[in-house]
Amino acid sequence: YLDSGGVFFAEASGGSAEFTKAFEALSKKLGAKLTKAAAGNALFFAHHIFSRAPLGAVDGDLLIDESAGVILSTADYGAAWQGKIDKPTAADARERIRESMEFGLNVLAYAARRKRVHKLQG
Repeated sequence: YLDSGGVFFAEASGGSAEFTKAFEALSKKLGAKLTKAAAGNALFFAHHIFSRAPLGAVDGDLLIDESAGVILSTADYGAAWQGKIDKPTAADARERIRESMEFGLNVLAYAARRKRVHKLQG
């Protein structure tokens, strides 16, 4: 799947350290070397524009190996997509939900572009 241009996006629900550790082990078996997504990463401008990884339901990181097509989030964007923010009364709660929704669109656009580029090169 990954060799044909697919993207493997995983998310540690609630920022789960156990899931993160297990996924990092799996990603190594897939030959991926996850590093923190740096400014200018294609994920940050695939559709909406971000200067950094957006905030999710919890404070977390975004790790990626672009060449392998493997991405790991510990920010729990999925919970934010459902309006389940760690601190729902925080001043930035609505902003976290909006940024998470926009970032979800970026992940889809990034995956579609990766698949298309692979087909054009193949």
